[in-house]
Amino acid sequence: MSLRAKSTEPSPSFKKDFNTLPEKIKKLVDEFVQELFGGNIKSSRKLKKLDGKYSHVYSARLNLHYRITFEIREKDRAWLRRVGPRENFYKNP
Repeated sequence: MSLRAKSTEPSPSFKKDFNTLPEKIKKLVDEFVQELFGGNIKSSRKLKKLDGKYSHVYSARLNLHYRITFEIREKDRAWLRRVGPRENFYKNP
């Protein structure tokens, strides 16, 4: 799956999540955003589109334990929804 964004906009939930992350994970978020800008999201990210009422939301791995969710709005703007540990992550992505 190939996605590309020219800009990002963090949701209030994303900002709150991001501020609680360890520095190591914040760096992984930055790496992922750069991949998204370049349209080169690594296959190891396991990028997927969610099902059901969240079918407009994408999820990607940052590492084994952390995920990021986002949606593409207005063709090339990524709305960063949530970031955090995968446990209970998909109850409200």
